[in-house]
Amino acid sequence: MEIIGLLAIKMGSAVAGATLALVFQPPKNRSEFVTRAIFSIISGMAFSTPVRDWLHWQATVEHDIAAAVLTAMLSWFLMTAIVRIIGTWKPKE
Repeated sequence: MEIIGLLAIKMGSAVAGATLALVFQPPKNRSEFVTRAIFSIISGMAFSTPVRDWLHWQATVEHDIAAAVLTAMLSWFLMTAIVRIIGTWKPKE
């Protein structure tokens, strides 16, 4: 598969994963949305192949899509947890 096609598949899948996570766990404000969306799309594209390999999935288009969606969703939820943890440790002004 050519590299442009693979990047397009990963980008679309990462956006789909971030969108699904947005439905389940909406952000509180616009800046939180932008931060989480960028984080989850980049991590969905960057870490989908290692996640696919870690899960012992074959290198098919369907598994690439599933790995990118899974990675983007998990990173969205991870970013939410990090924001909440930092928010509890932040001193009150």
